[in-house]
Amino acid sequence: QNIISGNAVDPGFDTPVLNENISAYNIYEINIQKSDIKITSNRRNVDLQLGDQHYKLNLFNDNLVVSYESENLPHLLGGSLNTGGTVSLTINDNFIYGFIRSGDSYKFIEPLKYFEKGAAENLFVFYDVSNVIETEEHVCGVSESEMKTDQLNNYKMPTTDCKIVDFGLANDFEMYQAHGSSVTNVENHNLGVLNNVQTN
Repeated sequence: QNIISGNAVDPGFDTPVLNENISAYNIYEINIQKSDIKITSNRRNVDLQLGDQHYKLNLFNDNLVVSYESENLPHLLGGSLNTGGTVSLTINDNFIYGFIRSGDSYKFIEPLKYFEKGAAENLFVFYDVSNVIETEEHVCGVSESEMKTDQLNNYKMPTTDCKIVDFGLANDFEMYQAHGSSVTNVENHNLGVLNNVQTN
C-alpha cells in the first residue's frame, strides 16, 4: 500500500520568513523515499496521513512527460481525491511538492527549506492557500504555480483539443545555490511547478 505519513512537529527554531508569508500552517516531519511510492494501473491509491488529516488519493504516473535523461527524476503524479477534486504531487527522496484541491479547500505542501534556509530535508509546510500573505520578498508554491500557469496560457486551445508543448528550462547558478547546490533539487523544484501547472 502506498502510504505517506507525517507527524506534526515544532521545527525547533524561529521561522520568520515563513511567518511573514503564511499566516497559518502546519509543519510535518515526513521521511519519504521515491521508492516508497509505486503507482501502477492496478495500484493508484495513495494514503496521505498528515497528523490527524487523512487524504485518500487516486494518482497516476507521468502527469508531465520528461524527455531528457536524468539520474534521479521525481515521480510526477496527478489525479484526484477519491471524492473528486484535483491533486498534484511531485515526489522524490526527501521531497514532496504539490497541492490538494477540492471544493473551497486548496492546500499546498512544500519543503520548509524553501522558506527557512538550513531547515532539515524532511520538514514540510502544509498550508491553505487562503492563508498566503502577498509579499514581494518571497514566492511560495501556489504563487509560483499561478505565475507559470499565466505564462503558459498563451498555448490555450479549445478544451476538446490536446496540445503538446516542448518546454525548455534553464537555471542560473543562483538557482542552483538556492536549492542546496544540487542538480536534483533544482530539477525537483522546476518539475514540481510544471507538474502543478499541468493540472490546469
